[in-house]
Amino acid sequence: MFKFFRKYNKWLLVIGGTMLMIVFLLPAGGNFFQPSARTQPIGTLDGRKITFADQARAVGELNALKLLGRRASGTEGLLTGLSGIPDDPLAWMLALHEAEKLGLSASELESRNVLGSLGIDDAAMAQLAAAGGATPDTFVHVIRRWLMVQRYRELMLGLSHLSPTERIERIAGIIQFVSQFGQQIPNLDGIIQMQLMAAQGSPRFSEPLAQHMIANSLSQAQVALVAVPASRHEAAVQNQPLDPALVQALFETYREALPGQGLP
Repeated sequence: MFKFFRKYNKWLLVIGGTMLMIVFLLPAGGNFFQPSARTQPIGTLDGRKITFADQARAVGELNALKLLGRRASGTEGLLTGLSGIPDDPLAWMLALHEAEKLGLSASELESRNVLGSLGIDDAAMAQLAAAGGATPDTFVHVIRRWLMVQRYRELMLGLSHLSPTERIERIAGIIQFVSQFGQQIPNLDGIIQMQLMAAQGSPRFSEPLAQHMIANSLSQAQVALVAVPASRHEAAVQNQPLDPALVQALFETYREALPGQGLP
């Protein structure tokens, strides 16, 4: 055995040194052979894998909506929570998926009209894109998807239709109202909730709903009760003796009569 080591000692040193280099370099270079974390699945949606990259993309779209809301009204939630859009990446992905399944869509012209109602033109989009590390087309694309989710909410929740511009103007008006008079009005939270419900769209009043309301209304009755003390008639009842013969005669008379056919 020692003769073998003496004969091939140089080869053994080269092989051993190479293996040591690989072992020392493996923690730094091992990730090269591993799959990217962005492609790792976190769930499935209608049989399609949802990855961390999809979740990161949804987070980026929600952040873009918050950036637009902050630029338009100073409030991040103008286009997310306040307008009924879920401020959660997975919920946002699910809503978009369902909207696409229903064939809902929005055009670039509609998207630009919404951006115009927010007071955001091409120059403003360029500034936001430079600050957020995106492109102006990113905001147009995100607003298109926002419109799709808004239309999906109207269909699923049975809400009356509001144009996106009108909805945004109502919510922006609520924000302005709170900033100006928030310190002067008691029970402000209740007022804000009612105004937000109106801004997000009120439920439609359908014909079946009207029929149910009328049926429920007609099926109700008002009853008034009067308590009569039993002592008022106690003497009259006690003064009437019970005749066994009379009871037997009544029994024989009505024993064959069906319920409701006898005399009182």
